[in-house]
Amino acid sequence: MNTFVKSLLVAASVSAQDSDFTNPYLAGSEWPIAHMNSWNTDSSPKSGPKSDKADAQRLFNLLEFWKYLDPITILMTSDNKYFWASSLTGIFKVRVDGDKMTQVGYMWRDINMQFHGAYAFISNEDVYYTAGNDYISGYANKDKSNPESEIVEVKRHNIEGLKANEHLVGLSATWDGNMVYITNYGKVGVVSMDFKFSSNVV
Repeated sequence: MNTFVKSLLVAASVSAQDSDFTNPYLAGSEWPIAHMNSWNTDSSPKSGPKSDKADAQRLFNLLEFWKYLDPITILMTSDNKYFWASSLTGIFKVRVDGDKMTQVGYMWRDINMQFHGAYAFISNEDVYYTAGNDYISGYANKDKSNPESEIVEVKRHNIEGLKANEHLVGLSATWDGNMVYITNYGKVGVVSMDFKFSSNVV
């Protein structure tokens, strides 16, 4: 049985001995991956607003709105103090202090109107993995000891052999430390988190 098939089987199953069903390759936060966990439960330990008088906070200067457009998936780091997201134009991170949020980092990427991180995750090493049309990238803090240091791209894997109008539409973390991606043509592939292994796209 090849690695591609094994990863797909592992992605669909987990040991019953793991009582909390936590993916060990994800950040140990309250929301490390799209849909909360590798089970896609969408079950959050946090409640929503408890009053119709809840305050809204403007996170950014209106002149910089282009930096934060359409952040579909917002993910928390292991300490639950920062969230990362991908917008139409780049990657950004925000510090969360109680009821206050402060933008602490932004990195320009490109302008992507098709797919810019709707499905993403933060690994147990606090690397933010997200995808573009034909690649998967890992982003992290330039200074690992400073969560508010510059955002840098620490790894990148280009997906080869896609058709002219084909692009990625999904990315998830498996239970064996790999990533599974899918394209708008229904093609599926597996890539290891260190990008040393990449399956054929089938």
